[in-house]
Amino acid sequence: MTEKQKNKMKDIEKELKEALEQNERLLASTEELSVKTDNLVNAANQLANQLNSQMQLTSHYETTINILTGRIKEKDNMIAQLNNRNMQKGGE
Repeated sequence: MTEKQKNKMKDIEKELKEALEQNERLLASTEELSVKTDNLVNAANQLANQLNSQMQLTSHYETTINILTGRIKEKDNMIAQLNNRNMQKGGE
């Protein structure tokens, strides 16, 4: 093998070694990104679950408020009716 061929082989080996190192770095980066992506997906799912829980709780509170508002209106109507009766009895 000539000196020129040996140098060419060394250059090819060097390029292959660099390509392999770059490939290993990319693989490590890909694995790291995969872990980070999984963590972000888990965090997003947890936030979605918390949001759903809060929405259910809010809906329950809205229902409770509506029921209590209705009862207050009923109470106010009853008081108004009693006041009207008392006024009518007092006027007789």
